[in-house]
Amino acid sequence: MGVVIKQGVRASLITYFGVIFGALNFLYIMPKILEPDQIGMIRLLQDLAILLASFVQFSLPTVLDRFIPVFRKEGVSSIRFALIYPLPFAGIFLFIFAMNPDFWSALLIPDNPEMQPYFLLVPLLMVILIGQLMMESFYRANLKIAFPNFIKEVFVRMTQTLLVVGLALKLFGFETIMLGIVVAYGLGAILLFAYAHFKGWLDWRGSVFPQKEKQKEIAHYAWFVLLSSAGALVASKVDTLMISSMVGLDALGIYVIAFFIGSVIEIPRRAISQIAIPLISKAFKEGEIEAIRKLYRQTAGVLIVVGSWLFLGIWCNLDFVYDVMPNAEIYRTGAMVMFWIGMSKVVDMVFGLNSEIILQSDQYRKLTYFTASLAVLLVLTNLWLIPIYGISGAAFATFLSMMIFNLLKLILILRVWGIQPFGMGHLYFIPFIVLPYIIIQSLPEFNMWGEFLVRGIIITLSVYFGAVISGVSEDLQQLNKRILTSFSN
Repeated sequence: MGVVIKQGVRASLITYFGVIFGALNFLYIMPKILEPDQIGMIRLLQDLAILLASFVQFSLPTVLDRFIPVFRKEGVSSIRFALIYPLPFAGIFLFIFAMNPDFWSALLIPDNPEMQPYFLLVPLLMVILIGQLMMESFYRANLKIAFPNFIKEVFVRMTQTLLVVGLALKLFGFETIMLGIVVAYGLGAILLFAYAHFKGWLDWRGSVFPQKEKQKEIAHYAWFVLLSSAGALVASKVDTLMISSMVGLDALGIYVIAFFIGSVIEIPRRAISQIAIPLISKAFKEGEIEAIRKLYRQTAGVLIVVGSWLFLGIWCNLDFVYDVMPNAEIYRTGAMVMFWIGMSKVVDMVFGLNSEIILQSDQYRKLTYFTASLAVLLVLTNLWLIPIYGISGAAFATFLSMMIFNLLKLILILRVWGIQPFGMGHLYFIPFIVLPYIIIQSLPEFNMWGEFLVRGIIITLSVYFGAVISGVSEDLQQLNKRILTSFSN
């Protein structure tokens, strides 16, 4: 397998190890110890900080992804540039925030007085996240994404688990959990910086800024990416904000649990995306469209197989998941949220690395328009569907919007470069996705754990043989040949 798949697999394994702590949190510890509104507040704190950071950092991570190779050639110190670049924007925002925090509170958390005591943690976490996202760019530039994934998916979640357990043991109150989450992100950012410095990835020597012509190019690129990436963040967080204000923090807590279950599906895509970005950027700079076509098809083939396997595994065993949860009668109402969020993640995986390709090309402006359209579409569909269907409506709005968004990106890539991620193998693979669901629905009920095991075996075998027979993924076919060869020897 290529470097993208190898690194993606390693990062996915680390990430899924983190999912153990996340699952322990979201499926057992938090529902057992915390009230739904407290779960909603934890999610709201993080989402607000991420949303603000996406604007205030002024596209810093994406600028670094694109220009670190250029900086190295021109003798520019990437780390010194990265440390200075966001300071004016962060300084201006923090000054404006300090002048009238009540305005920002009314804007960001209307009708949520329970969140007021913790609101000042939002800008602090925002600053920490800017530093963390900056450091992740240096890891991607060196094709090393395992440690950032460990910090983000394992370290932070493990800390959150310990904090909630501490509350259960009455060692401290809920306010310590909120503060502890911020501290955990801060320690994570420090660890990322220290390890990158130890490995020599931070080039301190050289000029702080590139030549004026390159500065103009960076500024122009950053403006468009800001609209695109900020629009993407707004699109990903608008459901959280609108549910908290339109339905309440209790409903948001239920939504968060269901959303977590569905979002597990996208972990392989995030891991592969991280390692593919610098390779796509390099291929565009060298004019190697064929390399991009191969990477596009290669990653999409793996993602549809993995995404289908995970979605079927979760959806067909969702009753089992809720049965082992504390207070299951409260959180079971989020089942359709998991279905539609899971389907939206599968759609994103089926269409492959389309955003990454567009963003690293000279067509990145188009992605800005698409993403802005996505954000508007999500707001409108949420305004339409949440009053009718509640949190399930918000999840369906996400699925519908992501389908349209991905179709627009596919059309652009096909028109500009004449490449697309699909082949006949995708059509041949579909029956192997439908078949296990039909079989499982016809199975008689028996022991809960036995049902879970049988369903998992049926889904795994069907998806595995489907991937091999259909040829949807060349990498998985090669892996299968290696396995058979090792057994034959």
